[in-house]
Amino acid sequence: MVLSTFSSKLGGTQPQSPKFPEEPSVTRRQVLCSSTTLDCEKPPSGRWRTPPFDPRFASQNQTRNCYKNFLDYHRCRKKLNRRGKSTRPCEYYFRVFRSLCPISWAQPWTEQVKNGNFAGKT
Repeated sequence: MVLSTFSSKLGGTQPQSPKFPEEPSVTRRQVLCSSTTLDCEKPPSGRWRTPPFDPRFASQNQTRNCYKNFLDYHRCRKKLNRRGKSTRPCEYYFRVFRSLCPISWAQPWTEQVKNGNFAGKT
């Protein structure tokens, strides 16, 4: 009722949101792969979803969830590469850690994994 009264005072038109100029869209992958320090793997094909709820990390702070999935992804890849199998099952961990972890964390961690001086047990 308030909106209809307000719009009638303005001449019957609804207020419209301002139009902003189109900004070039930069995907997260382009940002991640612009640095030479990050391993630029092709992201898994298919639709990317929000990571499902993990009851191990029930709080709002998802830092441990991010770190755990980063470790799980690299452990999975390492193990399957050693066996000579496809790393496709590791895509889940890849998607979750890329979704949860800030770029400023993932880049140094990936560089440290490459150099062999990452503090986590991979």
